[in-house]
Amino acid sequence: MSAVGLGRGGVPHVGGGAAAWYPTDSTSFEDFWDASVSGDFSLSGSNVISWTGRRGTHVFTDLSNPARRPSISAAALNGNDAVLFNGITEWLNCSTIDMPAPPFCYYMGFRYVTCTSFDVVMHSGSTAAMIGALYVTSTAATSLTMANGTTVGPNAGLGTTGVWKRVYTNFYDNSGGNDELLVGSTSATGSAGTTNAGAGLNMGARKGDASTFANIEMLFFGVAYESLSAPDLALMDAWVTSKYGSGLV
Repeated sequence: MSAVGLGRGGVPHVGGGAAAWYPTDSTSFEDFWDASVSGDFSLSGSNVISWTGRRGTHVFTDLSNPARRPSISAAALNGNDAVLFNGITEWLNCSTIDMPAPPFCYYMGFRYVTCTSFDVVMHSGSTAAMIGALYVTSTAATSLTMANGTTVGPNAGLGTTGVWKRVYTNFYDNSGGNDELLVGSTSATGSAGTTNAGAGLNMGARKGDASTFANIEMLFFGVAYESLSAPDLALMDAWVTSKYGSGLV
């Protein structure tokens, strides 16, 4: 059994002692979801009804729709579980996180199991707004491009199926274009420099859009209303390497 210690703010650490750094030790993260923490899930069999963030404040849920429930992929990478979305019907929504006008950031670890086109991993907005979207535009996508933002980390080939990836990205406001994270494209539709009140945060599809379901496995996901500091980013990278080994690049 993994050792459990408490970090700053009393958030439990899993897999390390009291001195181990954990992502919620960064005050920048609004919340952080770790699929290896089984106690954060409400399940129906192996299907996810809800996934609570490590701070206990925000929850991704299926809104009581069984057809939307992803499943647990046991020991998906280096012995750590992931959340598996089937790319057909499954996606989750966190209604309590609304992306403000940028800057904000994502840090996540996942892989595409298969992909077709316009498969959405994370999306902040309604079906019409695409602030903070991460998606592929074709199965041939081999590079990641940010429109009006910056990316840090080994993100080349993000659209490649079967390859685990981690991505850290900053979104910032530019009234001349969209604030989006794209794969294999440098342009997209959506709202520029706007807030996202009431739309929530969506995992596995664009909100309410059946054509965008993604067949992915999600290991962890963090969202912040500001960029991570250089020290916190270095600690985050070290945490990823320690937990997932060389398999998450």
